[in-house]
Amino acid sequence: MSVYRRGNTWWFKFRFEGQVIRESAKTTSKTVAREAERARRRGLELAINRVSRREKMPLFSTAANDWLARRTDLASNTREAYAHFVETLTEEFGGRLVCDIDEEDISSLQRKRLSQKSQRVRRTSRSTCSGKS
Repeated sequence: MSVYRRGNTWWFKFRFEGQVIRESAKTTSKTVAREAERARRRGLELAINRVSRREKMPLFSTAANDWLARRTDLASNTREAYAHFVETLTEEFGGRLVCDIDEEDISSLQRKRLSQKSQRVRRTSRSTCSGKS
């Protein structure tokens, strides 16, 4: 591994998998050229070993909206229902990373929704029994 100057531009040269890699760093800074060489070598190592970079985990709100946007072949009623579900779930999980949502969070949301539903049923039955509409 070496960096050298040709004119005012720094180049780097190293051997990888039996081949000589010689490229311009396209810079006048020796420090930047060293970093460019290191990055190029690292890129080759990742490619040869089929190691891919991990994607950043999106916020739930972003992932849910992207998911909905990809559903272009849906009937309009289904799309409206999905949009409502995305909106409701985004209220609960919108500011969290997708990887931070686990089974306990889902169970908690289900319990919360069941509780709200049973309260609505009780209120409706009370108003029906008391003759109020």
